[in-house]
Amino acid sequence: MVKTEVEVEMEIEGHDGDSPQMVITTEEEEEVILCWQNGERSKPIRDLASGYQEGNAEDKAILDYYRYLLGTNYL
Repeated sequence: MVKTEVEVEMEIEGHDGDSPQMVITTEEEEEVILCWQNGERSKPIRDLASGYQEGNAEDKAILDYYRYLLGTNYL
């Protein structure tokens, strides 16, 4: 999982006729990254799913492979 923090500058309206103020906030996003080929290749799960829906053969093969692994009992 990768956690990304981005600083966002936004304008907030003033109260009772005050002028607007610029405020900087930090937004966090967590994303699951799938790695394969000994970590040489990687792609966010969200992008793999999108590619799968668009018919991308490589994305489909990767997700089908990991779906198979998750459905198999190794214990």
